[in-house]
Amino acid sequence: MVLPGCGTDDRGLDTDELSDQLSITNLSKLPIRSTGDPGLIVGLAIDVDLIHVGNLVIEDPFLITWSLVGEDGVTLGAASKRLDGGMSPGQRRSITLNITFSPVANLSGVRDVVTFDLLD
Repeated sequence: MVLPGCGTDDRGLDTDELSDQLSITNLSKLPIRSTGDPGLIVGLAIDVDLIHVGNLVIEDPFLITWSLVGEDGVTLGAASKRLDGGMSPGQRRSITLNITFSPVANLSGVRDVVTFDLLD
């Protein structure tokens, strides 16, 4: 007798659970100035440590996406990085992301939005 599958995900984590397992610390953001007009910002270099604060091993690779969103809700720019799976509780990974965008005078009112997505 064969029983049909019940549709459970054998990965162990879904994307929401993945986000609950990770924490960001040691954040450093450095504005990238325009070479033509140093008064304008054309990007942001982000260095951050990602710490596994949960209790489940993250087996699968995943994607971190860092977006900069203006007060009007429009995304200025974003950058993503693929991270290998096999991340155990307590493990730390250092990440560098460079986000480029159209020149702006300042980053006042810009907020960070960070997402994590499991990869197949």
